[in-house]
Amino acid sequence: MQSNSIYNDPIIRKIIYFYNTHKLLSYLLLANFSLFILFREKFYVLFFFLYLLYFSGTLFIRRLNNFHLLFSYVTGVIIGGALFVLWQKANLIIPDNALFSAVLQSAIICTLCAITAYTPNTIFKIFVVTIKLKYLTIILIIVNLLSVNVPALYLAHLGSVAGGLLYGFMLKQTHERKWNSFFSFLRFSFVRKPRMKAEYNTSRPLNDDEYNTIRVEKQKKMDSILDKISKSGYDSLSKEEKEFLFNSSKS
Repeated sequence: MQSNSIYNDPIIRKIIYFYNTHKLLSYLLLANFSLFILFREKFYVLFFFLYLLYFSGTLFIRRLNNFHLLFSYVTGVIIGGALFVLWQKANLIIPDNALFSAVLQSAIICTLCAITAYTPNTIFKIFVVTIKLKYLTIILIIVNLLSVNVPALYLAHLGSVAGGLLYGFMLKQTHERKWNSFFSFLRFSFVRKPRMKAEYNTSRPLNDDEYNTIRVEKQKKMDSILDKISKSGYDSLSKEEKEFLFNSSKS
């Protein structure tokens, strides 16, 4: 009875739901939390970077998938760790536990910058302020860099910013090329159709004016649907729009 009451608690249920829907992100959050504690990181640093990981990770999963989330995180680990060690070696400093904390921070920064480069104009409402993701990320990165007083860590963070932005831009360009190819195919198929069929039964043939009016209206509808896909994705279409797109591509 007691265990059932625990699982009925709203907070516990939300945690379980988040774990079931964001397993990779849950593991990353737990691992980072444990390692920050192990390396005795300051509480405000722990809270700041865990929140950044949660924020950027949920955006990644919503816009892309777990693979790109993990890849951007690992990219930050590699870039941040390499730059941190190179700076220390160049200045004859013996690496210590600060390296591991720097690696974790760099991985999270890289993830945030990657999703920002991929979808920079995503809008958020913070209390009464509406702000785009690119401006929010700039503010967060500036706040972070101003709080850094270790040159090796500063360099690692800057490298992760550059690596994340580069990876995000590459993802965006690849995504846009795929959609543009798909749009071109649909537009070509739609325009090349010699004569559109009427959407209603008629007892007489259509004259030229009626035919041209119907064709123009259908072309406008097709353009509107394709623009909607490019901005919000295929899943944002209504059932009617999906059927129209499917029927047009077959004809």
